[in-house]
Amino acid sequence: MARDSETAVLEVENLSVELGIGGRWVRALNNVSLSIRAGEALGLVGESGSGKSLTALAVAGLLPDNARVVGGSIRLKGEAVLGRSEAELNRLRGRALAIIFQNPTTYLNPLLTVGAQIAEVFEVSPELLASEGGGRLGKRERRERGWRLVVEHLRLVHIADPERVARQYPFELSGGMQQRVIIAMALIRRPSLVIADEITTALDVTVQAQILSLLAELRASIGMTLLLITHDMGIVAQLADRVAVMYSGSVVEASDVASLFAEARHPYARALLEAVPKIDGNETLLRAIPGGIPAITNPPPGCRFHPRCPRAFGPCAHSVPAAVALGDRHTVACHLYRDGPA
Repeated sequence: MARDSETAVLEVENLSVELGIGGRWVRALNNVSLSIRAGEALGLVGESGSGKSLTALAVAGLLPDNARVVGGSIRLKGEAVLGRSEAELNRLRGRALAIIFQNPTTYLNPLLTVGAQIAEVFEVSPELLASEGGGRLGKRERRERGWRLVVEHLRLVHIADPERVARQYPFELSGGMQQRVIIAMALIRRPSLVIADEITTALDVTVQAQILSLLAELRASIGMTLLLITHDMGIVAQLADRVAVMYSGSVVEASDVASLFAEARHPYARALLEAVPKIDGNETLLRAIPGGIPAITNPPPGCRFHPRCPRAFGPCAHSVPAAVALGDRHTVACHLYRDGPA
């Protein structure tokens, strides 16, 4: 993958991760490469078990204890993520990264008010409470400035009467309101990159639409750079500029959204698009992908998609395909394209 060092907020190159399962190490991510430029939104899509969330955890330096990186590099705002101490990672995350998870109830403390929880950010990022000129403020001034920032960011995510909500407890809010609070909490640190991991999964359809509309508005108003993890192609079409399709721990195709939706090249990317429900007259047409993602403890040889692929041929069963460049920032890992664009 060509480097975008001058403009990239995030660069992941040939990242490989293993998980300790049943007393042995098995490959969960295999040579994953991603690049996100400032102000861009990248949708990371694939079925459950494809490695999307594990990739996000690696980017954030939050891999579980039974995971280890065995190859590749991750750079956030030009700074290496891998190999840092926990204290160094905390400082880097505090400056450059925020994560919005899918179930806000899990990440909000029911014993603290919304405002108190958002204000905890100031303990790890005290520079946010500096004066407009950068000077130190007294205790009272810091408290007042902190309150103003909390209210401003609740208003930013379209929470009505933010002063009242800041004094409420999470259980007094709906799921959609709780997710808005989490978004406000993420944005108050002015992160260079926001990772949104299946953030609408636990919400009903109407609230999902409101949250997606909010993210689109925030991207336009504050230039938010977004890594959007989802299994929903409709969300990708609505929010993302670029898309990377993952299957069984590997990126099989990456391109701009318009190109992928117009003509997906990898058979798995095509199958995902064909699996999106379509309305034809009075009927809803569904085209499922036969089979399922293989267990990482016993993957098939060669291309991991070949047992499900309608276009599999000779080398697919024994040779792992390399990524081939089809154009500007468009790659596909498929033997159909091993000699270039077809």
